[in-house]
Amino acid sequence: MLGPALPLVLILAEAWIRRGSPFALGYSGDAGMVTVLPYSGKTGFSYPFILGVVSILFSVGKGLLFYVPGLFLGAANSAKPQTRDLWQLWLAFTIGLVVIYAKWWSWYGGWFWGPRFFLFACFPASLALACELDRRKLLAAFATVLSVWVCFCGAVFGQMNAGPLSEVDVAWEFLTWYVPENSAILQPLVDPWPVGLNAVPWALFSLVVVARLLIPVFREDSRA
Repeated sequence: MLGPALPLVLILAEAWIRRGSPFALGYSGDAGMVTVLPYSGKTGFSYPFILGVVSILFSVGKGLLFYVPGLFLGAANSAKPQTRDLWQLWLAFTIGLVVIYAKWWSWYGGWFWGPRFFLFACFPASLALACELDRRKLLAAFATVLSVWVCFCGAVFGQMNAGPLSEVDVAWEFLTWYVPENSAILQPLVDPWPVGLNAVPWALFSLVVVARLLIPVFREDSRA
């Protein structure tokens, strides 16, 4: 019980020291602005659960399907028992995060690149990719390339392409969650931001990663 209790104690202690009460967590009454979205402007866990789950998983600007596609490959039928157990534990934790944040009014994580609250999902997604590259080669290869592209966009473009929307009116920020051409990982394909030489090392690194992961897998197929 000490493991789960220790983080809770530290969180409550930090709130007590900073704000004078262990239950003053700093988000009381916090809410977004009212927009054309029907559930905007509300506070706390006010967002419909089903809509939250669908948005967290499948929205093109914040969805886990696009940012951590390896998460959807699964690793239950491959790898060693210890690896499967670890993957299942990590997946269960990720599902718990989805369940908790699905009703939070700011399920999208505010003005932040990608799915802010679900960075932990990188662990089960990476493990699933490692396990499935030898079994479901084409699907895992696609997920690998998409994952590398996501990393490249985050490192090179970040929020730069989405910035103009916020500068016009933050009420239009939701377009970056749901509209493909405004998504942080697709918008660079529609309207590439002028980037300098800093993009070259990232591009080379991305190509090396893809080559290192995929060439051995498909070379083995060609020899079979």
